[in-house]
Amino acid sequence: MLEHELDNALVAQKDSIIDLIDNGAHEEAVVVLKFVKPLWAAASYSYKYNELRNRGIQATTNYDENCHWKRVQSLLSMQNKYRLL
Repeated sequence: MLEHELDNALVAQKDSIIDLIDNGAHEEAVVVLKFVKPLWAAASYSYKYNELRNRGIQATTNYDENCHWKRVQSLLSMQNKYRLL
């Protein structure tokens, strides 16, 4: 595989994970991040892994003060899953 093809594939993966996080599919994003971590590290792309992990943490931190307590608990649980990656 040519280097630019690999770069394009990595960028497409990154964009797909960003879409998962932005659309609130945090469980799926965590699973995918666990899967791609060693692959991205081998391709010297691990800095993007950390960027996406932090994006997930940030996404689960932003909630309204009037948010239902069960929703807050769910977001905090997901935040912990991102932190444990």
